[in-house]
Amino acid sequence: MSTPSSPASRPPVISAGMVLVDHLTPPIPRLPRSGELIAVDQLYLNIGGGAANTSMALGRLGVPVSVSARIGDDAFGRFIVESLQAGGVGTDMITVDRERETSQTLIVTAASSTPWAPTAATSRPTWTTPSPSRPRCCTSATS
Repeated sequence: MSTPSSPASRPPVISAGMVLVDHLTPPIPRLPRSGELIAVDQLYLNIGGGAANTSMALGRLGVPVSVSARIGDDAFGRFIVESLQAGGVGTDMITVDRERETSQTLIVTAASSTPWAPTAATSRPTWTTPSPSRPRCCTSATS
C-alpha cells in the first residue's frame, strides 16, 4: 500500500535545463601563468549543470525523476546519459543533437583561492530544450 510519502505515490519530477560535463582538477598550488603547465596526479570527469545535479540528488532520495535536456552526439553526451542512468535518473527526454557538441566546463581550483570560488571556463552551451520554443515535456496535445 502506498502512503503519500512513498515514491510510488508521488508524481514523477522532470528536471529541465542545462546538463554538461565538468572537467575538474584537484587543488593546485596556484593558477598557472600563460603557457605554463602544472602537473596534477589525476583529473576528474563528472556531470554538472542544474538539471543534472538536481536530478541526481532527487534520485538519491528515491524520488522518481527524469531529465529533459539536449546533448551532443559525442563521448561526453554518452557519459552524461550513462551517469544519469547509473544514478537512477530517467533519460528518455534527453535529445541528442547531431550538429552541436555537449557543453563542458573546466574547473580549476588553486589552493590559494577561496574553495567555493574556482576558476572556470565553459564551452558554448548546447540548447537545453528539445525545441527552441518549448520543451517536449511541457508540450501538450492542446497547445
